[in-house]
Parts: sequence; C-alpha cells; structure tokens
Amino acid sequence: MEAYVFWHRRDPQVNRERYEEYLIRFHENFQRVGVRGFLHSTSYRISGVSWMPQGDVYEDWYLIEDSGVLDRLIDAVEKDTRTVHDEIASFSLEGKGTLLALKAGELSEVRQDVATWFSKPRGVQYEKFYASLEVSGSLWRRLLAMGPSPEFCMISAEGVTIPSSIQVKREMIFPR
Repeated sequence: MEAYVFWHRRDPQVNRERYEEYLIRFHENFQRVGVRGFLHSTSYRISGVSWMPQGDVYEDWYLIEDSGVLDRLIDAVEKDTRTVHDEIASFSLEGKGTLLALKAGELSEVRQDVATWFSKPRGVQYEKFYASLEVSGSLWRRLLAMGPSPEFCMISAEGVTIPSSIQVKREMIFPR
C-alpha cells in the first residue's frame, strides 16, 4: 500500500468551520468517483509540522494500491471533482505533498494520533535500521525523495521517541 500525503494551510481570512466543511465535501465527492486502485482518503487537522508555516495546517492521506493510481486520481480531479476541488483550493494558501509506502505494521485510523517523522542515520544500512525499529502502529517510508518531510513516518496512538524526530499531533476531520 502507498499513500499520497498532501499538506495544506487554511487562509486565515477563511473561517475554520467553513474551510473544513469544504474540505469534507471534497473528500466525500472524491470517494464517490470510484477510481480503480484508490482505497480511500482521510484528512487531519495537525500541529507541529515544521515544513509548513504557522496557522491551521491540514494533512490529507490518499491511500492507493500503488503509484500507478496517481494518474487516475489526477484524471478524476480534472473530470469529476474539479468544482469542489477548486472551491477548497481557493481557501488554501499553499500545499506540499509526498509519496509514501507502507513498510511495516498495520494501518489504524483513529480520531487522534501522532505522526513521528524522522530520518535514517547516515551510514546505517536499511536492513539494520529496520531491524532496530520497534514499530508501534504503522511505519511509512518516503519514495523517490519526493516531498519536504523526513524519510520515515511512524503513526501511533501516543507517538514514539526517536532522536531528532518531529512529533505531529493529528485530529481526524474526515471521515467523521
């Protein structure tokens, strides 16, 4: 399983409730399109992510079978959800994305959790690095060095202690 993760920031001139209402509407519409290989999406209000400026930041996860699904997702936005996509985009100031692959653990989607972002220490082989990790929740790895985040993300109920990591608290807003 892979995930396209997209961070976006609410324009402070737009009311939070209105922004989230439009964001939820987009995800609901997108779910109905029925893209082959698209599993589902989730959206979180987050705090603590260092690669986005201050303000209300959101993190959307689009779970997919593999990266080949991305072209079909783009087509779906262009053909089936353009209006509702453009509405929420008009309320956003910026966005950044990345592509991740599930490397270990189980996907668990709960109302509140912590995403711990971290990097593999230089000089450590991946096999040894993976063996050294005690996976709590799910472990994701960034693909092709795409995106602003560190290489790894472990999502768990309370977060994990890893040196030089970034702890991002998440509150699910979609699905409700």
